[in-house]
Amino acid sequence: LTAQSDRPSQVTSMGTAQSAPVTGAVRPPSVRLDANDDAPYERAMLAALDAKKPLPVRAVGGKSASLMRLYGTPGVSSYVPGGYAITVDFFAEWTAAVTASREWAAAEPKLGTPEGPRLCVGLKRLAQRLPLSAAQTACLDTVRRAMEAWPGRLAAVRSSAPEEDGTGASFAGVFETKLGVSPEGLEAAVRACFASVFDHRVFSYAGAHKPAFAATVMEMVDAATAGVAFSANPLNSDLDEMLVDAGYGLGESVVDGSIVADRFVWDKVGGRLLESKVGSKAQEVRLAADGGVEVRRVGAERQAVRSLSDEQLRQLAALVAAVEGAYGRPMDTEWAYTEAGELRL
Repeated sequence: LTAQSDRPSQVTSMGTAQSAPVTGAVRPPSVRLDANDDAPYERAMLAALDAKKPLPVRAVGGKSASLMRLYGTPGVSSYVPGGYAITVDFFAEWTAAVTASREWAAAEPKLGTPEGPRLCVGLKRLAQRLPLSAAQTACLDTVRRAMEAWPGRLAAVRSSAPEEDGTGASFAGVFETKLGVSPEGLEAAVRACFASVFDHRVFSYAGAHKPAFAATVMEMVDAATAGVAFSANPLNSDLDEMLVDAGYGLGESVVDGSIVADRFVWDKVGGRLLESKVGSKAQEVRLAADGGVEVRRVGAERQAVRSLSDEQLRQLAALVAAVEGAYGRPMDTEWAYTEAGELRL
């Protein structure tokens, strides 16, 4: 769950420093984190999202950098789940191994041809079977130990590539995400997310290039209701309106368009609901008992009920306004309410 400012204006209803230490950072809200930040930094394979020493976007990617920034924002930090950024340095040896391979040499000139998808399958297989170094193993062990104290011992593993979620390109939905990951499944999830950087969709979106990769591992939020919130209404460009798409369960079904989500328009100035459209919300994605996720059908009675109350919308609007204030521009956020009614960003 993160904040970013580059989604399309139309709303759907809806992965070398061998001895690098574990470190991390946060920048104050007044300092903009972006891919053009060339300040020197201490190389590391792993960075705690709530750590105090800065790492730039080019080290941890846009998603992790955004979360670090939010951790340092008063009025916002308490809503952000804990976690780690697995940095570009962690994946550098793997990336170098793939791009130096015979498979890459054969695939690179043909990535834009009809043969591209087939060749990328081979690149992804190679990416998944690369060996772990001692330093990489130590980083994953650090995350596993932290996960033992997380709710349900579960994590969300998401891409945070340096070129992702930027002002010029979003790569939305291109990289792999793994939800409900156990400590025992962490390595496999990290490998799968890394391999997705060689998916043909990446090269179709951005052209043939040698990629860099980083990932975010966060506490898994067992959401009862989740979705996206735009601090400015993208349908009419009204800066005084917040637009929210919401559904039951995890936000995945909202952002991938697999449901017709509820839609709310909230007056940020007057603090009142302007518009409410109840979607069918025919299914919900929930955490499975043994990890991972499962799709459940939503009964007709629940489908007809609003997924958010006015009071929840009021609380969400205040949080979204705080995020907007920290960045100084309209933002969209991914959010969730737990079964206990706790709001998470």
